[in-house]
Amino acid sequence: MKILIYGINYSPELTGIGKYTGEMGSWLAQEGQQVDVITTLPYYPEWAVHPSHKGKWWFTEQIDGANVHRCPFYVPETVTSAKRILHEFSFMLSSLFFWLPVFFGKRYDVVICLSPPFHLGLIPVFYSKLRRVPLWCHIQDLQIDMAKDLGMIQNKRFLDLMFRVEAYILKNCTVVSTISEGMVQKVTQKKVVQGDCVLFPNWVDGEQIKPLPKSQSLRTELGLAESDRVLLYSGSLGEKQGLDLIIEAARSFVTQPDVKFLIVGSGGGKAKLEALVAHYGLANVSFHPLQPYEKLAALLATAD
Repeated sequence: MKILIYGINYSPELTGIGKYTGEMGSWLAQEGQQVDVITTLPYYPEWAVHPSHKGKWWFTEQIDGANVHRCPFYVPETVTSAKRILHEFSFMLSSLFFWLPVFFGKRYDVVICLSPPFHLGLIPVFYSKLRRVPLWCHIQDLQIDMAKDLGMIQNKRFLDLMFRVEAYILKNCTVVSTISEGMVQKVTQKKVVQGDCVLFPNWVDGEQIKPLPKSQSLRTELGLAESDRVLLYSGSLGEKQGLDLIIEAARSFVTQPDVKFLIVGSGGGKAKLEALVAHYGLANVSFHPLQPYEKLAALLATAD
């Protein structure tokens, strides 16, 4: 089967959508499918192009048997709603370099489009209609709903326009899936999907990520005592995660020096969190870089 995957994130990104899309692409290729991927230069969650790909333009590399077509694009140093929109549209425009030959080349058997960004689905919808190819849209996050709920975008006309574009894309997909029962319900309530929204959860490697005793944790490496009580957050540090709550919680424990708050990861919201910690003079909050995958189980064992 000839499969095209289209998404803004892909391997070797360690967290978020890129991790799961990359593993899916690798698995399909290893199962004997012909897999092509149109994606960006890896940049997440640091919001900076990885050193291994910095300075590159359009090029193709192989990852675990999949042909990964990389596109240059705009990555803002400071992430705002306006800059994020520009960031996403810059990829759509840049990806036309690889999409144009796809429209006139040998037909794919299926296209898999990853959302967010939700509007990436426009190009696959046009291709699906023109070449009569099944289109599967997999939703990792309901981007417009989240932006509306968090007040990131408040212009009602713009929100209505985005919801109409989203509805057009979903209505023209052969299959729509998402990662949780709650999100399945939300997608179903939009009343635009052709059939049932499919539950397709994210996964974890139970051989690599498993409970470990505290003695095998990263407490010593991170400068923690065995008697410390540790609260851990590990992942993307973005606005939508609402991590200000961690800082507020830490303020309530300043008189209990054995209670430590660890924030592990990177993202567009990290600078704001660091500024809050400095503003309140919190010595019980520490920031650490994203840990390698092979250390993730030990990192999780660090927390109480």
